[in-house]
Amino acid sequence: MGRDLLAGRTALVTGGSGGIGRSLALQLAAEGTAVALGFRTSRKSAEQLAAEVAEQGRPVVAIEADLSKPEAPVELAEGVEFALGPIDILVANAGVGPSRGARAAGDVGHLGTPAEVADLTVAVLRNGYITNQVFSIDGGVYPR
Repeated sequence: MGRDLLAGRTALVTGGSGGIGRSLALQLAAEGTAVALGFRTSRKSAEQLAAEVAEQGRPVVAIEADLSKPEAPVELAEGVEFALGPIDILVANAGVGPSRGARAAGDVGHLGTPAEVADLTVAVLRNGYITNQVFSIDGGVYPR
């Protein structure tokens, strides 16, 4: 498995313009993954990140989507599939609510920095936990 598992796949990273999403998008691109960045308000940051991913030679697209609207997830997925093909990896990183700007570059609690969280997430993906898996990187409690 290893690195080859991610190469040639397409990842959609929601909340992809900063913090954990930014770090993860760069990591995935370094692994050979095409990257779609979903963003709500941070167009400039998303476009800058898209340029960085493109510099790595990876296909990339940044798509604005307000995921608090019921139609937005389908529209976002359709936009990604039109630009990059079918989505293989979904990183549901978007938050709805007040900005967590203080966390953007610093510690995100017990998990470490955004880059450390991205390292952990890519390591899990690299080891084959890709099909039919839900991986919660924040340790939150979700209805099951």
